[in-house]
Amino acid sequence: MLNKSSLLHLSLALLTSAAALTGCSNMVATATTDPSTQQTGSLTGVIHGGQQPVANATVTLWAAGNTGYGSAATALATTTSSASGGFSFGPGSGHTYTCPSSVSTTESQSIYITASGGQPTTGVTNNQAAFLVALGDCLTIQANNPNIQLNEVTTVASITALQQFFTPNTTSGLGSIGTSSSNTIGLSNAMKTVSNLVNLASGTAYATTTVSGPVSGYTTNPVVTVTPEQAKIYAEANILAACVNSSGSGSGPCTTLFNNVGNTKPLDTLQAAYYMAANPTSTTSSSTVGTCSTGTPVTTTSTICNLFGLITSSAPFASTLTSAPTDWTIGVTYGSNSTQTVSATPVYLLNSPAYIALDSLGNVWVLNSTTAAAGSVGNSVTELSPTGVPEAQVLTAAGQLVAPRNLVVDPSNNLYVANYGVSGAGTSVAAFNSTTLTAETFPLVSAGPVALASDGAGNVYIATHGTTSGAGDLEIIQNGSASGTSAIQIGTNVSAGINSVLALDSYDDLWLSNAGSTATTQFICSQKPCTQTVTTAGGQTGSRSVAVDHANNIWIGNTGNPGSISEIAATNSSTISGTANSPFSGGGLINPTYSIFGGLGNQWITNSNGSNGSVTELTAMGTAVSPSAGFLHTYNGPVGIGIDASGNVWLGNSTAAPTGFITEIVGAAGPTITPYSANLPATANGVNTIGNRP
Repeated sequence: MLNKSSLLHLSLALLTSAAALTGCSNMVATATTDPSTQQTGSLTGVIHGGQQPVANATVTLWAAGNTGYGSAATALATTTSSASGGFSFGPGSGHTYTCPSSVSTTESQSIYITASGGQPTTGVTNNQAAFLVALGDCLTIQANNPNIQLNEVTTVASITALQQFFTPNTTSGLGSIGTSSSNTIGLSNAMKTVSNLVNLASGTAYATTTVSGPVSGYTTNPVVTVTPEQAKIYAEANILAACVNSSGSGSGPCTTLFNNVGNTKPLDTLQAAYYMAANPTSTTSSSTVGTCSTGTPVTTTSTICNLFGLITSSAPFASTLTSAPTDWTIGVTYGSNSTQTVSATPVYLLNSPAYIALDSLGNVWVLNSTTAAAGSVGNSVTELSPTGVPEAQVLTAAGQLVAPRNLVVDPSNNLYVANYGVSGAGTSVAAFNSTTLTAETFPLVSAGPVALASDGAGNVYIATHGTTSGAGDLEIIQNGSASGTSAIQIGTNVSAGINSVLALDSYDDLWLSNAGSTATTQFICSQKPCTQTVTTAGGQTGSRSVAVDHANNIWIGNTGNPGSISEIAATNSSTISGTANSPFSGGGLINPTYSIFGGLGNQWITNSNGSNGSVTELTAMGTAVSPSAGFLHTYNGPVGIGIDASGNVWLGNSTAAPTGFITEIVGAAGPTITPYSANLPATANGVNTIGNRP
């Protein structure tokens, strides 16, 4: 967004292996050359089923489709693996490939490899064995000449990151990876994510890895530590390996695998991995909820217990889970203790990064809110690339941010931050202009800004707390306003709490959670000043999070343990009513804090439950998709939430430096239009694309 380096992180992280798998030589990626010149490169690798080479497998190099999600991919080259599992594409192999045209209407520049069939065990053909590895940009691959691994680990990592772009072939096995013509960046970023999960040169899952990049103000490049859930990746890989290293269809391990990943029966192990990702609780028409007979008892599904039972003491991948999980989603944390010095004070790259927003390139913007002292140094906004590479840190100067409470990115990628101030006395919104790359300030009429929202025209709305309860207001910074221009007051006597959330519908109405109370305020703003109505409709019991869906229904998170979600039916008037089944519960709802709709219409909600927390997913009808405890990963009081164009769910945590971090749930949601404000119309009653994919 703000840093030109955002456009330069297109290379695939094919890292040198520290140690190879049993029976394989050490494999090293060569140095990168200029990827802008098309050339015929060498692409080699080895296929393993567990630790055994897979001979006589059909190996295909594909260019992903770009005519729709899961659209037909194009085979660039095909070969057969050798007795040692090796394969090669490029000069001298007899299987050269050419990258697709950059203007192709059917092929993307993102490439991947599948392998199917073959003999994971000498003399035993297994037609249900299938593998995947996502490679990324074709020209970059040609320039790097990588030597890679295909195994169950690369399959799990690749299909997890690419699940939203995959369609299984229900007739003959395997499937196709493709994206819409308007979301090639989502597919590209998803492929890059794979290299944060596994080392493609060795076929092993990372315990941790690091990424870094130049950021203005730092004497050395700041470093972000990337920590994927290695044990869960290996657990899923071990489950697949049980089927791969068998006789295939009809064998005990394959039967158990195929019967327990969902109601649709897979035809091979790649499809099984896909269904585990897309149906992470492995729910089937016959599954029950309870605890497994082995390992630490947790509430999970009987089908997950059955799958977990495929992991034996001789499983090929060590460092695996020792007890069954509640679900198969894979989380990653991004943490940093890097600092720069501002006015003789260390400013951490990540420090209580509780609030999150995404821009149109998929960059993640996190608000570091660590101090409430006037004129202080320490608060800032940090930009990370879609793979966690540090790219910028802005609004770091003394007094630019004072007790900041929220941030929003407008459709032009401009950034706005609410300056709550000392004891709620702040009277400005700080901004960073994506065109001029400069800080800006917009004075407010009232004090204590707590909640922000942007519409499709780039207007930014602010709800303030005021100096006393009920004395806040609603203000607007009009699109194109010059720095220093005062916001315009469009509503008075507003009851906004310090944790209030503001959301817009396509009628040009706003909805404000009256945090700390049992009500929500509607602002009808088709004419200014806005008229307001306070409502408790939908069975509200503790208004906190607010989100609007594609049909302009309003969803309100009610705090408590357990928590719930109330739904208000879409309305363009002050006549307000809850929907028939509101409120909704389950899926781990506890103190729901922030919520957002993904590109498939499901709602994702952060549960800020003390030092732990969880994430809840609900369908458009309010039915819980997440487990009874929510999706459990490494969190610490999660607050803000965002979903990118790859379907990754990003969460801000409340952990202070030097251990500040954010969390990603890989590929779990529908790809989402970013920035989120771009889903809203530029004029009242326009098209609302919330819940639609790019």
